[in-house]
Amino acid sequence: MPIVNSGKQSTDGVVIMSFSMKSLHMMADTVKRKVYIVLLILTILIVLGAVLYSTLLARPLKQITSSINEISQGDMNVKLHMHGFSEISSISDSFNQMIDVIQNQDTARQEFVSNVSHELKTPIASMKVLADSLLSQEACRRKFTVSFWETSPTRSSV
Repeated sequence: MPIVNSGKQSTDGVVIMSFSMKSLHMMADTVKRKVYIVLLILTILIVLGAVLYSTLLARPLKQITSSINEISQGDMNVKLHMHGFSEISSISDSFNQMIDVIQNQDTARQEFVSNVSHELKTPIASMKVLADSLLSQEACRRKFTVSFWETSPTRSSV
């Protein structure tokens, strides 16, 4: 570094400074090490946060899957009560509406089958009672059999 005399506008001397860079290199290495440690800690925290958040998001989907499995095994009394994320809440509401519709359709189907079964059993039972009573009378048995064979559609076409 030059030493300048401001009154004469001349250089009166030079100062040479010398110092070791070893301490600067050690300080830079220490700073690098600390930065790497901070980055490693941040990476671990980010990964843990991502795992926890994905678990939080997946839990309602697991409940939905479990409910669907219960329904597929015949349990129609399953209801979902999930709140939180608006999408999951919407899926839960739609799922419950679907179950209500399926239950209503199943009830209507059972009622229809019951009514049809009753309507079919009544005439068949009446015919059976009539046939049994006719067959129990010996005099009518021959007359009934002859009359049946004469009016039978399969007999008349042969």
